[in-house]
Amino acid sequence: MTAPCARIRLLLPLSLFLLLAWVPLRVQAASGLPEPEDGYYVNDFAGVIGEKTELDLLHTGVLLHRLYGERLVLVTVPDTGDLSAEEYARSLFDSWRVGAEDGNGTLLLVSAGDGAYAAVRGPAAEARLGDARLSAILGTALIPNLAEGKANRAAASAYYALAQALDGVPGPAPGQALPPGDSSRYTADNAGVLDAAASRFINRTSARYRTSTGSGLYVATVNNGGGNTLPAYARKKLAGVGAGGDDVLLALDIAADDYYLLQGESAAGVLTNAAAGAVLDGRLEPLFAKGRYEAGAVQTFLGVYAYLLERADGAGGVTNAQAAASQAAPVQAGEPAVRSGAAAVGLAGGQARTFGEESEAAGGGTVRAALVVLCPLLVLLAGQSWRTVKRRTREQRRSRSNRPVPAAGWNRRK
Repeated sequence: MTAPCARIRLLLPLSLFLLLAWVPLRVQAASGLPEPEDGYYVNDFAGVIGEKTELDLLHTGVLLHRLYGERLVLVTVPDTGDLSAEEYARSLFDSWRVGAEDGNGTLLLVSAGDGAYAAVRGPAAEARLGDARLSAILGTALIPNLAEGKANRAAASAYYALAQALDGVPGPAPGQALPPGDSSRYTADNAGVLDAAASRFINRTSARYRTSTGSGLYVATVNNGGGNTLPAYARKKLAGVGAGGDDVLLALDIAADDYYLLQGESAAGVLTNAAAGAVLDGRLEPLFAKGRYEAGAVQTFLGVYAYLLERADGAGGVTNAQAAASQAAPVQAGEPAVRSGAAAVGLAGGQARTFGEESEAAGGGTVRAALVVLCPLLVLLAGQSWRTVKRRTREQRRSRSNRPVPAAGWNRRK
């Protein structure tokens, strides 16, 4: 009888050959696409968008989906490789399932290296955002900025304009002030380390992002805890401003050279102690240790809201693997072979090029065939490694059981 290892050695070359023979080239090319960022709506792979602008774009995307059911996804890349901007944008649109919710999805791609761009719409979004309107938006908000080499401003301006065109949430153009907010609600600068601009930014931005994350972020500075321990001061302060369980407070004790971050009960379920500690260690501690208290507070504020915004909407987290599994699902009786149609528009010399619906039935069939070939091999391999995995799992459980359960708060001094 052939040993299991021998069977694996015999099946492996055959499986690899059949896989390469059956999987179409377009599926292989799609495997090299990036996965969406945690926030899903803003994916700055080219690194051209500033953090404050990126957070405001993400806030706009979250509200657009929550209030209107529209997905508006922005992607910046250094280049699109061997693909045209239209081909690359369509591949991302399909792989990330941007138009999966009733066709209410639009993806804007900006290639920062060569100034190329494309927009892909689901059929429902296309009905509201026709070719003429899309071309006008790109011609006004995107093209002039790209011509000046301002990829960051081009991407942000176009995103805000598209959001408004899709019945979305009006967002400020880059460089414009945020909407007015309470000038003192979210800050209490008893130690006098925050200037007027920093306080105004924290107050207005917290009021704004509360609508998308559900959480307000308060910043308080004090000397020697006002006669209390810093955790006690933070709890008293958070209760004193009428904050709820979704809110977070950052307390900086300047004289005691200490800080504390307190999460409300509900907020602690999202912003865990591990996550809070990572933000504080990476953003606050290096600046706090140098006496740069204001800069540390603002950086921590941005880090906390970045974490919350990335988890504020359930539309994110779509992976290529999930998309492939969905596309591989069999077509039900009465279901059209075309799973999702989308129009990709890229302007070159003022001309709009529109690509119509494309059938994916053949691609889905070949993926299913490849999976049928791979399944027996994966089962054999999994059987060989099960004992090792089981042993490691027991060890990990034993290790975790000895760890203390953290409280909802993070102090500088452990």
